[in-house]
Amino acid sequence: MPQLRPSEQLAENLAHALYAKRAGTAPLPGYVLLEPLGRGGFGEVWKCEVPGGLHKAIKFVSGGPGRDESLLRQEYEAFQQVKTIRHPFLLCLERVELVGDELIMVMGLADRHIGDRYHECAAAGLPGIPRAELLGYLREAAEALDVIGERYGLQHLDVKPANLFLTAGHVQVGDYGLVSKLDRGEGSKNRGLTPKYGAPEVLCGEVHTRSDQYSLALVYQELLTGTFPFAGRTSAQIMLQHMSGTPDLSGLPESDRAAIAVALAKRPDDRFPSCRELIDALAGAKPVTARAGWVPPGKGSDVTPAPAVTPAPAVHPTRGPAAPDETVRGNTPAPRLPRLIATKRPAPSPFATPPRSPHRPRRPRRPPRKRTPRPNRPASNCRSSSRSRRSGGSGGARRRTPTSSPMTWFGRSWSGPNRPRRPIPPPARRTGPGAAGS
Repeated sequence: MPQLRPSEQLAENLAHALYAKRAGTAPLPGYVLLEPLGRGGFGEVWKCEVPGGLHKAIKFVSGGPGRDESLLRQEYEAFQQVKTIRHPFLLCLERVELVGDELIMVMGLADRHIGDRYHECAAAGLPGIPRAELLGYLREAAEALDVIGERYGLQHLDVKPANLFLTAGHVQVGDYGLVSKLDRGEGSKNRGLTPKYGAPEVLCGEVHTRSDQYSLALVYQELLTGTFPFAGRTSAQIMLQHMSGTPDLSGLPESDRAAIAVALAKRPDDRFPSCRELIDALAGAKPVTARAGWVPPGKGSDVTPAPAVTPAPAVHPTRGPAAPDETVRGNTPAPRLPRLIATKRPAPSPFATPPRSPHRPRRPRRPPRKRTPRPNRPASNCRSSSRSRRSGGSGGARRRTPTSSPMTWFGRSWSGPNRPRRPIPPPARRTGPGAAGS
């Protein structure tokens, strides 16, 4: 083994410090860890030497303190579902053990994953993996995904470059930690999926037979052009764009945009029936049939429009079929609107609520208000007022001299039959020999 420089040795020690396992240990009898291969939200993966001197990959999922123990059960059930499946494009699973609070899986060791091939092409100055080579890789991945979906009713739900492994120039789909059974209606709750490559229905907690096709289309654009259809920076932004945003396909060749747009449809029923049909459409072996109301992005794309549905001529129940079109100014047929088919309304139910009239009922007019004459109020300064005679004035009321017509007195008109009487001045005192008290 070559001797490492001090700086390289320090970097390797720091990298190994991020892992819970240590090289040289044996988690299972006869399985010796050699070097780490990667780590993620579920656990870490190591390269190990098994009895017989063969090299395998071993994955650890720990359920220690502070971690969700449901991840162990989820991972264990997922591997139980796929451990009996044998296919050349599926990474083989050899052993699954539950040791204490840790799940250990032993699987085949690949050369690298397809993401490493993309970085190799980018370092050489290419935008991504060459198109013909990439279509060959994804055709094999599509076949494996269709096999587990059609024959076993499973969906991978975690299709991404890091889970597409390359072995001797061929692709093998691996890391089955999120494999879900379709008949159980399992979704993405409490699952460690990658939001960047998740289908809209998976992010909402549902699983469909065409969910993996959505992720495969995202992987194709990213590995071919180095661009991603959605420009969100955070997981929340990308999830929102998956569910309601429009993918940006401007980085793709015009011949690929129609097929990728169909595979990235929000509704699973609008996508291709299988992943292999998506690859056939990209390779040009099968024209793309646009769904109703869909406009292909860009010009020059090989798209066959969906056949238009012609409605049947309307037939009236009593008048019969419509008369032939009349001619106007020669042999030009006049436009004619289709007749509506009369339908008999069902008898109303006696318990049904009567429908409300679209017109608001007119409010009944109020009868005219009867005005009752107000009773005459006795004036305090009238002749019959004893207080006025005793006080010698108008009883303390403010007197107003009428200056204009009609004259008013305390807000009342002086004219009319109800006008108050003019106050009588008090009698003058007598002076002279006959006066009282003289």
